[in-house]
Amino acid sequence: LAIMSRLSIHALPLLNDAGQIRGLVFDADRAEATPRETAVVLMAGGRGQRLRPLTDSLPKPLVRVGGVPLAEATIRRLQAQGFRNIWLAVHYRAEDVEEHFGDGSLFGVTLSYLREESPMGTVGAVGLLPGEAREPVLVVNGDLISAIDFGALVDAHAARGTAATIGA
Repeated sequence: LAIMSRLSIHALPLLNDAGQIRGLVFDADRAEATPRETAVVLMAGGRGQRLRPLTDSLPKPLVRVGGVPLAEATIRRLQAQGFRNIWLAVHYRAEDVEEHFGDGSLFGVTLSYLREESPMGTVGAVGLLPGEAREPVLVVNGDLISAIDFGALVDAHAARGTAATIGA
């Protein structure tokens, strides 16, 4: 983290003795963030067809990059930035995702599940959120590899007072 700060690097791979990537460290991991009330929906229900045959037996959010499942890296990043209330939208191989993440306590968050009985299309599962989910809602793809500051995105959205903000 000190190297990252000195060189203004936002993400750094962790290597094992053989030089293989075994994890990632993000600049958001430096300090415990102030908890945020913003609900997060992590889209984790797609079939991952472009990654076949890898996703024939594994849902895309559990595909490992650098030894860490894609969705887990995002959950850890969200947690490091203060987000604690995360909803996982699941469909394809939902049981595998639920078994891996459980209630989220191992990751320092509260995880709940939005289970699509049949595919609802891109972000369709957001409509399954219960009424107590507070606005704004941050919707994040479950296969995201990014060093984005989600908190800054939510803060910019709130400051602008817009109906929606999309990061690309």
